[in-house]
Amino acid sequence: MIFYGTRGSNVLTEQLDMTTCINCNEQSVALVVYSRYAHVYWIPVFPIGKLSTTECVNCKQAFTGDAIPASYKEQVDYQKVKASTPIWHFAGLMVIAAAIIAGVISSYQNDKAMLASIEAAQPGDMYHVKYDNKEYTLWKVTEVRDDSVFFYPHMYTVNKLSALKKDPFTDDANFDVEEEFGLVKASLIEMLDEGDIRDIVH
Repeated sequence: MIFYGTRGSNVLTEQLDMTTCINCNEQSVALVVYSRYAHVYWIPVFPIGKLSTTECVNCKQAFTGDAIPASYKEQVDYQKVKASTPIWHFAGLMVIAAAIIAGVISSYQNDKAMLASIEAAQPGDMYHVKYDNKEYTLWKVTEVRDDSVFFYPHMYTVNKLSALKKDPFTDDANFDVEEEFGLVKASLIEMLDEGDIRDIVH
């Protein structure tokens, strides 16, 4: 169950100068400004505006939002300029942005590591490969000759990448030794760029 909703926090409390209460005629009108934000599990995600409330300290008459009298508006608008949105109201967006940046960096580092693995290919390396029909399989490096890498393909394919870590892919006997093939490293790098090589395990 996901808990979400909106909340608010007090960002300004000010006495309104030269503002007379329309009920008791005293210059005792106070302004309170709340910054509202959306939250998920009570963690602020992003601000969604401000809400103003006036209250006469003397007679306690209060108005909120559009109900605030026109005679209060000039001072209310003047004071609201001071009511800046707290930075923590953007906490959720900052967490999301940090996660995206971390994911991009991790992906870049992973691709860089796989590129190095292709350049330094060794017999026994396992390539997790995606076919055009969105199936996955393993290729096992059998030999590296000059700029070419030779593989045994696995006999089976699956429709989930995570399944490559389970039976029958853990059994070396399931590689098809009669279907050995070779690719130049440039072709492997192109497959990496296109996302067809998903992982390389030594």
